[in-house]
Amino acid sequence: MKILLASDIHGQNRVVRFLRNVAEKYLFDSIIISGDLAGWKDPESVFGVFGELAKFNGKVICVPGNSDYLNFLDISRDYSNMVMLHGQSFKMENIIFSGVGGMQEGTDHGSFLSLPESELYSMSMKAFQREDGKFNITISHVPPYKIQDYTRYMNHAGSRGILRFIKEAQPDVHVCGHIHENPGISKVGDTTVINPGNLKINDRIFYITVREKIEAGYVKYGDYEKLNEI
Repeated sequence: MKILLASDIHGQNRVVRFLRNVAEKYLFDSIIISGDLAGWKDPESVFGVFGELAKFNGKVICVPGNSDYLNFLDISRDYSNMVMLHGQSFKMENIIFSGVGGMQEGTDHGSFLSLPESELYSMSMKAFQREDGKFNITISHVPPYKIQDYTRYMNHAGSRGILRFIKEAQPDVHVCGHIHENPGISKVGDTTVINPGNLKINDRIFYITVREKIEAGYVKYGDYEKLNEI
């Protein structure tokens, strides 16, 4: 299975069309979007985003971000290929996806969906399931503390609750977002953590492949044709 990764769409239909075109051209089976589907203070923009994503033949698995609203979970159910997770899990082939949205309370960052650190941790743990023969991909909007969370203000904006969850659960891969300017791949123990960043300021395409083993990587602008080889 080939999974395309994205985050922080922010209601930009042009970005969604680009994402869908990449997924279709390079034969991705599914897409993960780790939050912030709607534009800031523009909840109606989620209908355009969902409408574009509905044209993709595979599953789109996502979590709500801090610019999203909880009622997006209900709206997503009207689109047959959308799976929005917030304290739930979803099984597809040999993968168990689980996720939690929003961001941590106690920051000066604006948010329409904030949770205490303890709740980000407990919801992630409750949703997490391990089964023999299945890989685990977990998703959050906010990154774990000090992992792909370095901001342009030169501070760390990640969640201690998400970091604690990853350290204890050790999923195979954890996908996050929120911090646009710190895309990349890191390790927390045996877990690969990926922040795909924001496509508006990032020219890298991040992906996961799941076959006999699970792997993650990216290609840079100008090398997108390499996606045919993964």
